[in-house]
Amino acid sequence: MLVELLEKRGLYGRTVLELGCGLGGLSLDVVTRGATMATGVDLSPVAIREASRLAVEAGLAERLDFLVGDGARIDLPPRDVIVLDKVICCYPEADVLIQNSVRAANSTYAFVLPFSSGWQGILARFAIRVENGIRRVRGQPFRAYVHDVGRIEGRIAKAGLERVAWARRLIWYVAVHERLSQESHPAAAVAHARGGRELGGRLRHETEGLGPTEAAGTARARTG
Repeated sequence: MLVELLEKRGLYGRTVLELGCGLGGLSLDVVTRGATMATGVDLSPVAIREASRLAVEAGLAERLDFLVGDGARIDLPPRDVIVLDKVICCYPEADVLIQNSVRAANSTYAFVLPFSSGWQGILARFAIRVENGIRRVRGQPFRAYVHDVGRIEGRIAKAGLERVAWARRLIWYVAVHERLSQESHPAAAVAHARGGRELGGRLRHETEGLGPTEAAGTARARTG
């Protein structure tokens, strides 16, 4: 549903940055729908290696980049569209992630996260509590969280974006925000022009601490 909303707002010729990309399914999808290029970031070297392999397999390696990193902490390359699909709920504290990622958005900021109010919010809190309980029994450290949607959108609004489209799917709130004007993000045009050059440097920086296998997975997607 998120990609469909983005496509209605216009994906053709735009660049996309997906945080928490996993195996890169959404990144691949937006490229096939007309995006010029997509960059995926994920904490898991295993996921990045597989995303890179799938990009090559699909014949789209020249338009897809994948790198290992934490979207809340690394210096993100500026892109026209920033996407966080069920990623905000993976962070116990969402503010740092929002602050770091929203400034990379040249024009559009889109996300999916659980509702935090109304009957959907009640259902979301119950479902996530059950899931976290199952993970606890299995000894899995990962936990999901329900964040205040209104507070998050307030932070996005302060960054100069407004909601232009939204949808719901069961417990999930889907939203697309766009910058009110180019003046609200004056560095966007310059950042977009140099974004490709900067990505190479950032990729080198991100792979410095990785082993040869993880570094090769990241570099393979960049070089095709």
